[in-house]
Amino acid sequence: MIFLGILVPTLASALFELGLWLFIEPRPQPLEVFGRILLMFVASTIFTTLMSAFQQRGQRQTRKFRDLFVNSSDAILILDEDNVVQEMNPHAEKLLGFPTPIPLKRLGQLDLAQPLSETSVTCLDGSSIPVAVSVSRMPHETMLRLSDLTELKADQARRLAWRALEVQEEERRRLARELHDGIAQGLYSLRLVSNQGQPIEEMLTSLMEEVDQLAKSLWPPVLERLGLHMALQTVLGKMARVECETIRLEPAREAALFRIAQEAVSNAVRHGGAHNVQIQLKKLGEEVHLTIEDDGKGFNPQLESQGLGLLSMRERAQRAQGRLTITSAPQQGTKVEVIVK
Repeated sequence: MIFLGILVPTLASALFELGLWLFIEPRPQPLEVFGRILLMFVASTIFTTLMSAFQQRGQRQTRKFRDLFVNSSDAILILDEDNVVQEMNPHAEKLLGFPTPIPLKRLGQLDLAQPLSETSVTCLDGSSIPVAVSVSRMPHETMLRLSDLTELKADQARRLAWRALEVQEEERRRLARELHDGIAQGLYSLRLVSNQGQPIEEMLTSLMEEVDQLAKSLWPPVLERLGLHMALQTVLGKMARVECETIRLEPAREAALFRIAQEAVSNAVRHGGAHNVQIQLKKLGEEVHLTIEDDGKGFNPQLESQGLGLLSMRERAQRAQGRLTITSAPQQGTKVEVIVK
């Protein structure tokens, strides 16, 4: 385009000079006239060829854009300066069901200030579809590209459900080991001692305490009666130093935070070889912070992020509508922090 901007004035100037020369020159030589006309012919031919090439290039780009627009697997919307959808590609028409033109606000709250975002759009039938939104600004127009995330969200839900089943199975295996290695062995020993006519009161007391501890690990009554802060102190206080403010949350959230703390302390002692574990529960503004920090051997969270224990903590934090952060490194201990509002 810059070249055309230079060529057109040059050609016009050459034509003007030729006309002026013919007017002024009293008796122009035929050969000289022929040369100038030939020069103008060549210049005109070059100009026409270039114009045709640029037009063909523009037409090819237009066809390419239309092909992409029509055949795209994503929904593409073209907005005018008033944020009115003036055109949709076939996939957008099928996905949304709206005719054009239509005000963009009919589709929901789409943030055009963000080049990339995730949201939900409302279709003509009232259904809501999760989409990834890409915004491209053009002179006098805006192009929106909507990628349907329905299958992705469904796949994530399936994965989450499968991980939850894995966590449940691991919990069942843990309970089976506790029953077999502790209570079952104790009952067997109790039978042997009883058959030998020896006192069994002490063994019975020990077994009863073990059963009580197992029951409390499944669901500590103090959590329901007195809240998270007392449950942390009562159940985990023997394995960790607990510093808790008196905070009450919804029962489901308190249960999720307690399980996260329980899992973190168990990992620190059993797998991390920690000698010191500290639990803090405090409120900062509108947020509740639960922190479990130990001086164990640590690990690389990037390499071990798929362990069932870590998955269990992440899923519980997600259900509590909180944010879970795990900071650790080999030989540097581990810090687990959950923040909920």
